[in-house]
Amino acid sequence: KAKYPTIVTGVTVKKIEQDNGCYQLVTNKEPIYAKFVIIATGGGFFKFNKIEGVECKKIHYCVKDLKVYKGKKVVICGGGDAAFDWAAEILKRDLTNDLSIVHRRDEFRAAQCKIDCLKKFKYKVYLNKASKVIADGKLEIVDKVTNKKEILPFDYLIVQYGQTYSLQDNQMLKPFNLDLQNRIKVDSNCRTNMGNIYAIGNVASYNDKPRLIHVAVSDAKKAIDDILNHE
Repeated sequence: KAKYPTIVTGVTVKKIEQDNGCYQLVTNKEPIYAKFVIIATGGGFFKFNKIEGVECKKIHYCVKDLKVYKGKKVVICGGGDAAFDWAAEILKRDLTNDLSIVHRRDEFRAAQCKIDCLKKFKYKVYLNKASKVIADGKLEIVDKVTNKKEILPFDYLIVQYGQTYSLQDNQMLKPFNLDLQNRIKVDSNCRTNMGNIYAIGNVASYNDKPRLIHVAVSDAKKAIDDILNHE
C-alpha cells in the first residue's frame, strides 16, 4: 500500500532536541516527532546587495508591478541577466521612453542574446561608472577612468546587483559540526554528527562540493538509501 507523506506548512523549526530515542522538532506551533530527520534548508537567508548611498522608496531591488514605471524616468543599475530581463520587460511593453542602464564595469555580463534583444529599443547606456544615490531621485555616477561626475535624476531606480545568502542567523544549526560558511559537515552518506540526522543540498558541506541541483538530488538519494538500510 502506498504511503503518502504528511505535509506541514506555515511552520518554522526553531531547534531539534533528542526525545526518548527519537527527535523533537521544536517549532512555532506544535512539536513534530521523528526517528530520522533530513535537513534541506538551502544556502540560507537571501539578501539583496544594496546600492551605496541614501535609501529611498524610489529604489526597487525587487520588481513587483511593472505598471508603476509607466511614463516614468527609469534607471537600472546592473549589467547581468536580471538587469536586461527587466529592461526588456519595460521596453517591450512601451512603458517609458526614458530608460537608462548603468553598469560598474566596462562591459555587460549578461548573455549576449539578452543584450541583442534590446537593440531594437531606444535606451541610454552608462558603462564603467561607480554609482551612488545622493538624494531621493538623484543618482551620482562617476567615470572610473576620468573621475568625471554626473547626476542622473530618476523616478524609479531598479538595482540588480545580485543577492547574497548567509546561514549565520539560523539558530537551528548550532548543535551541528559546521564549516566556515556555517554549513553542516556531512559524511559520504550525508550523515551529520547527530545520529539519524542528515543534511542535503546547499546546507550540507563536504570536500570539493559543487553547488548544483543534480548534486542536491544525489545527496537526497544517499540520505534516503542510508535511512532505508537502517529500517
